[in-house]
Amino acid sequence: MIKTNVPVRTRNIYAYVIVAWIVFVGMVMTFGILNDVQKSREEFREQGEAVLREINERVSINETILEAFVATINASVEDEQVNVRAFARYMQSRYPHIFMFEIVDKVKQKNKAAFIEKYKNIY
Repeated sequence: MIKTNVPVRTRNIYAYVIVAWIVFVGMVMTFGILNDVQKSREEFREQGEAVLREINERVSINETILEAFVATINASVEDEQVNVRAFARYMQSRYPHIFMFEIVDKVKQKNKAAFIEKYKNIY
């Protein structure tokens, strides 16, 4: 058996101090981790909201451009394709995320032959 000059009561105080220190360090680390998690959640939420605002803004821009394109088509005469094309090119240059504008002519079956001949002569 090893004899020490430190009384038993003093050794018990050291044990309490060590346990208290471990508990204190654990609490500080837990607080730090919880704080980091909260900051990460807040940052994620802010980034998500920023992305949502960007998407809403682009959708609004696209709707406005499409409405202007439809108005241009409706205001133009049938053979006035030059102005419609110029408007479409201008909008594509200003808003590069728009890939293309497309106009589809509706043709009744009885007018199909005349429609084909018209575009054969143009192209």
